[in-house]
Amino acid sequence: MDFRLRVFNEVVKTLSFSQASKNLYLSQPAVSKHIKELEMKYEVKLFERQKNTIKITSAGQDLFFYAEKILNLYHEAENHFLALQEKLPKKVKIGASTTIAQYIVPPSLAELKKSFPGTEFS
Repeated sequence: MDFRLRVFNEVVKTLSFSQASKNLYLSQPAVSKHIKELEMKYEVKLFERQKNTIKITSAGQDLFFYAEKILNLYHEAENHFLALQEKLPKKVKIGASTTIAQYIVPPSLAELKKSFPGTEFS
């Protein structure tokens, strides 16, 4: 997967280079460099930068459309092959209503942890 697309996607979602850097555990200059490389590769401006704010350009919106598709396909392929190996991703988030979270999730979660010790559940 092209990591630059993941960086770009995070900047679009947060509309912040610094927040994207925190979310991806990168330095802010590294995030800026990835965005600059994409802009040079496609010869377009992806963001309008004004003081402490950024705004996505129309070219940026076009790239975001494709980046979302590419990243989703990557995750689908990864999940497909993990399923073939009967493995789960390294991190799984579980959400449930109060009653289900109180009575159903704990025993099921205990079984999942036994079956998939390499997976972190939250």
